[in-house]
Amino acid sequence: MVQAENRGGGSERNRRGPSRRALVAGAVSAATGLGAGAWLFTSCQRDTGSGKGEPGSKATPPSGTAAPDTAPSWPINITFNTAPPAFEGDTLYCAEYGGRVRAFDAISGRERWRFTPPREVSLKKDVQQSTPLLGDGLVVTGRWGRSSAVFALEAATGTLLWSRQLSGSLSSCTRWKDLVIYADQNPSEPPDIGTGHVYAVRATTGKPVWEISVPATQHLIPLDDSLLIKHIDQIGHPDSGWDGQMRAVDPRTGRSLWRSPVEMSNPTGERSASVVGYTPIIDGVLLAWFLADSLEQPQLDAWRLSDGALLWTRRGDESLTEPAVGASHNLYVAADGRCIALDARSGREIWSRRRHKASHETPVLHGETLIVPEYTAHADSSRLGTSRLLFLNAATGEMSHFWEQRDDVDIVATEGGVVYASVHTALGNRSELAAIDISSGKQMWVRAVESGNSYEARGEFLYVYGSRMIDRLHARTGKPTR
Repeated sequence: MVQAENRGGGSERNRRGPSRRALVAGAVSAATGLGAGAWLFTSCQRDTGSGKGEPGSKATPPSGTAAPDTAPSWPINITFNTAPPAFEGDTLYCAEYGGRVRAFDAISGRERWRFTPPREVSLKKDVQQSTPLLGDGLVVTGRWGRSSAVFALEAATGTLLWSRQLSGSLSSCTRWKDLVIYADQNPSEPPDIGTGHVYAVRATTGKPVWEISVPATQHLIPLDDSLLIKHIDQIGHPDSGWDGQMRAVDPRTGRSLWRSPVEMSNPTGERSASVVGYTPIIDGVLLAWFLADSLEQPQLDAWRLSDGALLWTRRGDESLTEPAVGASHNLYVAADGRCIALDARSGREIWSRRRHKASHETPVLHGETLIVPEYTAHADSSRLGTSRLLFLNAATGEMSHFWEQRDDVDIVATEGGVVYASVHTALGNRSELAAIDISSGKQMWVRAVESGNSYEARGEFLYVYGSRMIDRLHARTGKPTR
């Protein structure tokens, strides 16, 4: 094993994903197999390595220098283009662009340990990594670009436990109980979709358990007793898009349980399977949100998990957001100027609320309150429109109050009765972050921030993940912790 240098010192996560605009970009990248995709589901160039890898590492042991006791805490400087970090207990784990992995004390911000990759990896300029998967005392992450691999570190020390090189590009990686399951692909030019595999290895040792051939995997979705795999199946005309399959396998053996075709049609007859995202399971139903390559005719599909049967499909004429789901069997979407509550099992409308000449972003459910971002354009196109957060009763759709702001607004996190919203201003790369009390709609604070940040609310603190730094704010005041 390779020991990382020790840096001293010794969950429910509440982070909103990227906005609809970012999801669209990620979906197009993942579907085409060109360029780098989103931080979890990725597409990358083929590695020149020779095989599937073996447990352990023959690389030169990593080296580094110990951080002095007087090292500053917040903010934490990180490498540009690093994926969002992951929390476990009081430790924050960050897999940085370039191959380095670091652990930080989530309270003080001080570095605990760092893992430096082998020299042949660190010398390569295009090495991206996924957000770490945590649990069972392990930190599992994947890297892609000029070097593709999946590897595991000991969470307490950063010791490298095992590493498996990939001959193709890493497309998805997840955990299921005591297994790490990941997919690679060898992309090709249309109409050839290339080749790919899904692998399962022991999380503690990296020892292979099973392997199946699956072309062009886009998503791996672990469930209690099955693993869902969404992959591209065939390509029609190069300009028409992709058809695919959703298949369920037994995660213990890789044995196929069922398969269901994934198709998407629009009025021109073109096909696409650009899956933007999946929601949690509701009453044994899986929901998938699609966008066509033309960014028109968005679609929501619902599958029965027991046998893969397609229960219902809903299409939007121009817009259809990713659904918000809660503990009940209802889901909530915004489509074509309406906010809609649907029954997950049948797709039946429960209530609908229309706003004339308004467009909506993805709603967020917080307890019994549905929060819907809304934008209304000004009659004079040269003037700014108005953005609102609508606070609706999730059971009836009735609005109790709203918060209003200029420019475009995205919900970035909710926690403890507070919603945090990113306001995209006309100030170049600068935005504003606002905290709003959900019960009253009153603004608690607002501060200028860098555009493109992601956020995670954890108790009394709000963590800010920027392009080159990680910072921590007091959730109730918005002031940095120093």
